[in-house]
Amino acid sequence: SVNNLRSLGIVWIPGLMAGMVLAGSNPLEAAIYQFVVIAMLFGAAGITGLLCTLMVRSHVFSAAEQLILPREEM
Repeated sequence: SVNNLRSLGIVWIPGLMAGMVLAGSNPLEAAIYQFVVIAMLFGAAGITGLLCTLMVRSHVFSAAEQLILPREEM
């Protein structure tokens, strides 16, 4: 995700934007669509991280919010 932010600079034109400009669309409209796509990607990554954290929390902490350590077996 961080690489996508770095790639949005002047050196690299994103694929959706380049395709729309080559098809004859307004460059400003193409940039808006590209921004929406990148925002959706980052939003999906954020929601995924939040959901994974919430699901793992019940396996790592007890009901009293104490860390559950794995037992060492001999």
